Amino acid sequence: MALREDPIFYTLFFDGCSKGNPGRAGAGAVIYKNQLEVYADSLFVGEKETNNVAEYNGLLLGLHEAVSRGITPSHILCAWLLLPL
Repeated sequence: MALREDPIFYTLFFDGCSKGNPGRAGAGAVIYKNQLEVYADSLFVGEKETNNVAEYNGLLLGLHEAVSRGITPSHILCAWLLLPL
């Protein structure tokens, strides 16, 4: 009898913020594999960036890592919205 393997789900969380909007901005991303963290990183976006630019950079950071690992996220989440795939 073959063992049934549980499906693998990847979830990408990202966020970004700007103090002052525009102002000093940063972003981050985390990837989970079945609720186990497999990647986390953050970056400084710039001295005079908007919240939108910071959020976008967080998304790009996470997507770049997912692509480099050959991962297709089942869900992509940010602080303000769930992005369906």
